[in-house]
Amino acid sequence: MSNGEHFEEIAEDLQNLLKLGITIKSITSDGDKSSIKSIKKVCPKVPFQRCLVHISRMCRIWLTANPNVSFPKNSYD
Repeated sequence: MSNGEHFEEIAEDLQNLLKLGITIKSITSDGDKSSIKSIKKVCPKVPFQRCLVHISRMCRIWLTANPNVSFPKNSYD
């Protein structure tokens, strides 16, 4: 969307889309904090969700980096 994910750039991109008359019905994002902040400021009433691929990837990274639970070899044991 923009060159780098910075709040000001993303907010400006969203504002430009709205100025062009484009109706934004929903937004899906990777969860970048700058993106979320920009969306909340420029399009506060537009439904927002995180991308399921990014959520899944972050869960996998977090769970493998922080294995606090030991699972049995066979889940039926």
